[in-house]
Amino acid sequence: MRTNNNVDIGRVSDSELQRQFSGLKKLIRGSKFSSTKRKELEVELCYLQREIFIREARKAAHEKYISDNRSNRRRRNS
Repeated sequence: MRTNNNVDIGRVSDSELQRQFSGLKKLIRGSKFSSTKRKELEVELCYLQREIFIREARKAAHEKYISDNRSNRRRRNS
């Protein structure tokens, strides 16, 4: 998958995103590439990592929102 297209990255499942990230990271570490090819792979890795960070932050914000919302409901009902 070409990760330069952010629309495609956004549609990949979390597990697939993690799988691609891990695989690409191992590939970069374990193989020798020309500096140009290595740079391309590292840029793709950065796109994947950024998407992972965004999803983790979104999940944490959602969990906080749900927790706060439950707390507010309890106070109103008391």
